[in-house]
Amino acid sequence: TLKIKKEIIEGDGLPPEKRADGSFPGKKGKPCQLEVNHFKLNPLKIKKLYMYNIQIVAPWKRPYSKKDNELYREVFIKWLKICPELKHLRQEQFAFNGNNVFYSTQSIPGKIKDIQDITAKGDMKELKFHVTEVFQTGVIRVTEDLQTFMDQGRKAFPNQVGTPQDVLTALDIILQQSVRLDKMYRTIGRSFFREDGRVLDVGFGKEVWIGTFTNSRPYGWKDAGYLMTLNVDVSNKPATINCHMTRESGAGRKDSYIQRVLCKSRQVDFNRGLGPRDLDTLAYDLKGMKIKYELPNGNKRVYKFNKLVECARKQIIPDLKKTVEQYFKDEHNARLKYPLLPCLHLGSLQKTIYIPAEFCYMEKQALPRGKKLPDDAVATMIRSTATRPEERKQKILDSLQKTNKFYANDPYAKEFGISFEQAMLKVSGRVLDPPSLEYKDKLEQRINFPGSWRPSPRHKYV
Repeated sequence: TLKIKKEIIEGDGLPPEKRADGSFPGKKGKPCQLEVNHFKLNPLKIKKLYMYNIQIVAPWKRPYSKKDNELYREVFIKWLKICPELKHLRQEQFAFNGNNVFYSTQSIPGKIKDIQDITAKGDMKELKFHVTEVFQTGVIRVTEDLQTFMDQGRKAFPNQVGTPQDVLTALDIILQQSVRLDKMYRTIGRSFFREDGRVLDVGFGKEVWIGTFTNSRPYGWKDAGYLMTLNVDVSNKPATINCHMTRESGAGRKDSYIQRVLCKSRQVDFNRGLGPRDLDTLAYDLKGMKIKYELPNGNKRVYKFNKLVECARKQIIPDLKKTVEQYFKDEHNARLKYPLLPCLHLGSLQKTIYIPAEFCYMEKQALPRGKKLPDDAVATMIRSTATRPEERKQKILDSLQKTNKFYANDPYAKEFGISFEQAMLKVSGRVLDPPSLEYKDKLEQRINFPGSWRPSPRHKYV
């Protein structure tokens, strides 16, 4: 069903698109074959996908957030096992997007009843969810849509991107199912990272996770046909390390999280508090991050950081009319070790959850997209992640081998009839001669070694 013209199938590579004026592709340079990080999608074995709406009602009032994805998936799996209309079917016949849509390999007859009180484990207690409004919203004619794209190209789909977007979205969701349900992986968008995978320490309390990016994408040439591929690449994601805010791993090591963040500061003395510049640096670093705290009585919570407030000796708790230091002395019989360090305002802005830094931990988590690494950490990341093409290729192949052997052993890909070729696609290209450099007075120097040259004293700049 995937059509590529005869000359492309018989050739070693895929030709680039010709331009109207005939200037491209050119004839200069040495012809070559290039491997690209795309893997051809084999003809699909399934003709239709059935798309369903599902409403998961959570025990809170706020809107759905990406952080709910894991809990919703747990609820969805439990719902599949107890739903009377579905429990006789295999789990692998359903692919869930983690929010409100799932795909099925077959149509479900009749009305699907609501199910109440499906439990899932929250941070501190069991939570109850309801599953309602499950109904079919459409049928995706996978084979037909792909064939139409292969025959007519982008003009067959008058959407913004000119592709069978429903098919592409479904393919991405299906291929992510095994990874998202595997506790050995962390998933961020279309990238996934193994818990036991390679990690780079870049300083400042930060590390970089090395993972894999995947995306189903169509490619084509007007004169040579079209094809569907899986685009795979190495993915690098900055993250925070799991570290106590003030406690060192050993005496004099200066490896608490605050000390790591302020490693460029001249002097960090927790007994004397932090200066204005250090407070600004720390506040920017913590903003929007999830912080875990553990009180002297053993109570634990994880909340998002809002801002730094006054030190425990000065910060007043409005409801109690006492300082944070006095509160912990009265309620927990705890004498603070660093009463001059700022407290962390956690949780809702409307609440006064002021926690001394000595009771807090930085959770291991990916940095939000808008949060920048320090310049020195960026430089370390670039130096450590830059690799030669052959090394990058091997990393991609090794990652796909670990991912159910190029999806060949993936139960969801098998059920939905999805498979890929295990060799990278090749495209035709040319190695162009290096350009010459022209100096003052039309003096020209040819470059014998690409990328470097040594001008003599007679060469003068224009």
